[in-house]
Amino acid sequence: MSLSVSEAIEARYSCRNFDKQPIPEAELAEMLEIATKTCSACNQNLVHMWALNDYERAHSIGMTCTEKLPESWGSILNRPNDCPITCDAATVIFFTIDNNRAKVKGWEDVDLGQLMMQLQLLATAKGYGTLNVGLFDFVKEEIMEMIGNPEGHTYRMALAIGKPTEVAEKSAINYHTEKRIHML
Repeated sequence: MSLSVSEAIEARYSCRNFDKQPIPEAELAEMLEIATKTCSACNQNLVHMWALNDYERAHSIGMTCTEKLPESWGSILNRPNDCPITCDAATVIFFTIDNNRAKVKGWEDVDLGQLMMQLQLLATAKGYGTLNVGLFDFVKEEIMEMIGNPEGHTYRMALAIGKPTEVAEKSAINYHTEKRIHML
């Protein structure tokens, strides 16, 4: 499966049911390498990607996070997955910011957003689903330990990637309908 950029943008959604199979290593490495070609503020390239491509380990860190969620987050805790945080994805990419190299502060999250979207579109074009996972904030220390506590790095976000077990109907995707484009 290969989609054009426009088709990948139209097809991308937040997948909440993955098939528990890791992405083949060569295909994952290729997607990560291509994603690094995104633009970066002041050419700093501060975002690092840490690829976990193992269902048992992804499930374990996801369940550790699940156990730390407040009960008031019931809608997330009630997802019909073995692991409601990773939605059963075997492949999770953790993103850190290398603060040691930052010459110009304040653009790190812009770079992160661009890199994540580029990776999501690449994955979608290859038939994979993606899910932004911000809830790992509850287990930042565990994640940093898992990736070796790189000095000067700050954990920011994660992205679950895998084959979707079901595809969302366009009508079920919650796109905001208010006017967000204004021509001047």
